[in-house]
Amino acid sequence: MIDLHTHILFDIDDGAESIEDSLAILSRAEKRGITKAVVTPHFTLGDDVESFLKKRKERTEQLKEELSKNNISIELCEGAEVYITDEIYNETRLKELTIGTSGVMLSEFKYHSLKIDKFLDYIEEILFNNVKVLIAHPERYTYLYGRERLIDMLINRGVRFQVNAISLYEEGEAGDFARMMVTSGRAFAVGSDIHHARSKRLDAMAEFNKSEKWRRLLWDNPSKIFTGEVN
Repeated sequence: MIDLHTHILFDIDDGAESIEDSLAILSRAEKRGITKAVVTPHFTLGDDVESFLKKRKERTEQLKEELSKNNISIELCEGAEVYITDEIYNETRLKELTIGTSGVMLSEFKYHSLKIDKFLDYIEEILFNNVKVLIAHPERYTYLYGRERLIDMLINRGVRFQVNAISLYEEGEAGDFARMMVTSGRAFAVGSDIHHARSKRLDAMAEFNKSEKWRRLLWDNPSKIFTGEVN
């Protein structure tokens, strides 16, 4: 599996606290079938991009070395989970926050209090900057519930949606929405959003992977990001 959404990089956000924590998560991830993981530490627009990129690179290189020493065969790729604010209109370095060299940015928004017009304005601004949008965990955005036509319009504009695996096994509106996104074909990928080794998020990924029907969400579509096939 390719995991497009993780917080496995240590000492950079609210995910892994130490390199030992990172290794514990990745050891479990390997056993559950993950072969490639994008490190997507939180980044809030308005913060210093240069400092973030420097720290991310240092931590990623350290972690790659430790993976090799510990014989953990997971390929790492750099990315970010970018929290979109009004600073989107001032930020000139969005491309550097995308996944690898793909130009695809994992984008996070306010969960409940964002007006649809503002949400759409943010997306248009990202697209205007020639950056492709991969929306993280849309099941958390209550203002998208019941708006399938709007979601279809965004997909037609090239916007893609990444559902969290664990949400597919939860009750309530968020779980219902996540399952709708998958079964209707509106989800582009399923990711873990893993933060801690004890989390059941990797188990949810492994459980979802048992169905050959959904292989495209764990393997085929995520791989397109790295081959430049996302348009």
